[in-house]
Amino acid sequence: MGSKFAHDEAERLGPEPVSAHERLTHTVQAFEGTPDSEFAVVATSGVYGEGVKTGLTWGDLRALLAALPERA
Repeated sequence: MGSKFAHDEAERLGPEPVSAHERLTHTVQAFEGTPDSEFAVVATSGVYGEGVKTGLTWGDLRALLAALPERA
């Protein structure tokens, strides 16, 4: 039997995502409240200078999700 936390999270996030669009929506919802400037995926670190990181931030993921057409 699952924990109350897992049950509450499943209710908050909805059914298990199956498509790429659903997984992106699910991931952004799961990390709601994370600052836009925080990296979700770091592609490189230090390649372009000391302390310089490249990749996708939570703000980038939110912007990409907002730019996608709505799914029924």
